[in-house]
Amino acid sequence: MNRFKLLFVLFFINTILYSQDIKKKWGSSVYVDLNSTYETRYTHGSSVHYPNYSGSIELVYNLDYKIFRRFSFGSLVSLNRFLTPKISSLKIGGAIKYYYLQNKYHFVTFHIASHFPSDSDRFKRGHQVRLGQFFDLSNLLGQRLLIGCYYNLDKLNLENSSPLLDGLLKNISYSTLLTDSWGVSLGLKF
Repeated sequence: MNRFKLLFVLFFINTILYSQDIKKKWGSSVYVDLNSTYETRYTHGSSVHYPNYSGSIELVYNLDYKIFRRFSFGSLVSLNRFLTPKISSLKIGGAIKYYYLQNKYHFVTFHIASHFPSDSDRFKRGHQVRLGQFFDLSNLLGQRLLIGCYYNLDKLNLENSSPLLDGLLKNISYSTLLTDSWGVSLGLKF
């Protein structure tokens, strides 16, 4: 009897995982993201500053794999450019998406990624957490056009780097830049 239950559970899991077409399980997308920073906290040693920084622009590539009909796990690679201060980075991370409408690309996404700087004198490493909502707009050149809005939290570790503000001591061991931003995204789903 226990073998029957085990076989039934394995068959059920297998049916759920492989009930979709293999072509529909894998998907990729490309986005251009525009982020507007609404709060920045720059910690340099024991002092905290609130500079007025403008935001960032990102070019993002996602590769997703649908686990269930409504969930997918994915990886992402992004080129980031913070406009103020002028910092560039490569971002690599993972994402979870929940598709709340069947046969549409309307989804809620949560991703965590790491920043790798192009200039390690400006910052050493960083992280980003994003929560967003995306909508399937229309068909464009045989691909799906997506638009999204989201919240970003970026934390950049600036330890032992040159200070971002004038008049601060150099080579402070604890220095971080924390930015809260809202953004819009425009992309194509392949």
